[in-house]
Amino acid sequence: MPANLTPEYKNAEAAFRSARDSKERLECLREMLRTISKHKGTDHLQAAIKSRIKELKEELAGPKKGGAQSGPATVIRPEGAAQIVLIGSPNVGKSALHARLTGSNAPSAPYPFTTQFPLPGMLPYQDIYFQIIDLPPLSSHHPIRWFANALRPADAGLLVVDMSDPECVEQTLSLQGLLAEKRVTLTERCMPIGVAEPDAQYESLHDPFAVQLPALMVVNKADQIQNLAGELEVFQEVTGVRYPVLAASACTAKRAE
Repeated sequence: MPANLTPEYKNAEAAFRSARDSKERLECLREMLRTISKHKGTDHLQAAIKSRIKELKEELAGPKKGGAQSGPATVIRPEGAAQIVLIGSPNVGKSALHARLTGSNAPSAPYPFTTQFPLPGMLPYQDIYFQIIDLPPLSSHHPIRWFANALRPADAGLLVVDMSDPECVEQTLSLQGLLAEKRVTLTERCMPIGVAEPDAQYESLHDPFAVQLPALMVVNKADQIQNLAGELEVFQEVTGVRYPVLAASACTAKRAE
């Protein structure tokens, strides 16, 4: 049965997609539930909206009185000109890159899963500050239930890849699959904040909780790659990754040409 969603619902969903604050997203969800057409064709979507409302209410309420203290935040409130998240497989150097860019004390080690929760930092550029978020690595061996929610406030993503690792292709293909499972899509084009491409706000009406982020691929440890152009060409051909590319090294703090 077709959903036959109302214009009021579509407007509420568009507002939810562009909302950057948990309270604002909660109000948008409530408006989506209020304006959605009530019939069998929307039963699944109504249930999904109610589930998200419950999650956000619990997040905003914090720990229960007399209960255990809450852990580190899994969603970081945006600050500065834009919020940019670091996404990658284990041991690609995200934390070292975060420390170089922001001066943070992001823990870095030669073993995987050092980063357990989102870590914010600020990158100054002239008189503009960008918020850079170091996220835990994505791996089938270390599932992260809240990963997609952590991406929702972000304006863009940096896909960090270590092409000096012989398994970089397999890692990237696995990461793409994990992102797809979480309904996260990294896009090649960057749109102005709050502006959607034509019909983009309606193309996933069946899944309003999908996340789309413009992405830049950062080839980390580029100083360890002899034929970077050739390796990059093969990598792109095999993985299908066509994001804009920046080659750099977190260890030497240099950008590769």
